[in-house]
Formats: sequence, structure tokens, C-alpha cells
Amino acid sequence: MTSVSGQPSQAEVESSPSESAPSESAPSGASPVDATPEPSPAPRPGLPWGILSLLVVALIVLWSATPGVPVEAPLGETPPPVSVIQAWIVPDGASAAPTHSGSLDFKALEGRAVLLEFYATWCAPCQASLVALNEREPDPRLVVIALTAVDRRQSAADVRAFALQQRFPTALVSADVIKAYGVRQIPYAVLVGREGRVVWKGSPLDSSYAEALQAALGPR
Repeated sequence: MTSVSGQPSQAEVESSPSESAPSESAPSGASPVDATPEPSPAPRPGLPWGILSLLVVALIVLWSATPGVPVEAPLGETPPPVSVIQAWIVPDGASAAPTHSGSLDFKALEGRAVLLEFYATWCAPCQASLVALNEREPDPRLVVIALTAVDRRQSAADVRAFALQQRFPTALVSADVIKAYGVRQIPYAVLVGREGRVVWKGSPLDSSYAEALQAALGPR
């Protein structure tokens, strides 16, 4: 497994801490405008701690229910939208994935299992997983879509050159899509069942992957 940041380990992707601007101190030797201190303002009445705590909890619940907040593809639910598609790369012989208003159209894919595989061109385990997908016999019950994003180690041109060598389409997406699916290490796969709900997610190199895929495909 390789972390999304490019390190060849299974370590989780570490998010960069936000840098706060250093506070500016008063210039050396500065003097107060008036030597007489201003009287302290009278304290204003505030909300009791109990009410304040309830307000904070309510805001957290409201935020978590707000549309657009990453839900990380919960099992048994419909998958998050793949809506920020910057480019589709479709090799010769591959079928383009259906889209609606610029988003991947999961509704049009119902009745077939959909395998979303997140990868990067510089990720060796990803390449091993994609080789296995390329060698798999085509199955009308399964739609394979690869997804990746531009980062400091791969450009859009790198992705296009690599994707054209595969047997399935690749969606070049924004980092928002990667976050929405909770991708912290690659390769990472999300399997959507024939009813349009997420039935499995994890590493396609795990032993549970093949069993989950076979169960999602069902009988021929």
C-alpha cells in the first residue's frame, strides 16, 4: 500500500497543519499614547455554559448534515457523487462511463456492479492492482472506473499517458472527490452493488476483495 502523499507505506495520509500568521509585537521603545490607563469596561452578561454547550452540539450536528460534507462512502448507502471531473480518458476499445450534468451517472449503471479504483501513476502497488484488472476477462455485469487526481508527482499529461494503456476509463478528478470517498492510502477501491449501494471498500490487494467482488456480481 502507498499513502496518498507518495510514501511507500501504509501510513495514513497526514493532513498539513494550518500555519497561523505570527503575531506582531509593538515596536521597541514605543510609548503609550496616554500615561493614564483607560478604565476597564463593565463585564457584559454572557450565556450560561450549559446553553453554550448545547449550541455547540447543535452546530456540529447541523454541519454534519449539511450537503457536500464528505461522507466517505458509507456501506449500505448510495456512493458520494463523482461530480468534479476534470477530464475523462477513454482508451481504444473501452466504453465511456455514463455522465449526467458532468457527474458520473450511477443511476444509469444500476443493474451492474461498479468498481471505483483510486490510484496514482507513481504508486507501484496501484500498478500491480491495475494489471490484475486489465488481465480480468471482460464481464458485462461489471463496470470498472479508475480515478486519480493531479498532485506534485503526476501531471495531467502523466495521467493521460498512463490511462491510455489501460482497458477501462479513467476519471481525472479534483481532490474534493478523493476526500469525499475517504481515500487515505492507495490503491483504494469502492465497490457499488447492482442495486446502486456501496457494498465494500478497502484495498483491492486485500483477500476480502475478490470475495466481495464475486458476491456483488451475482449469478450470470
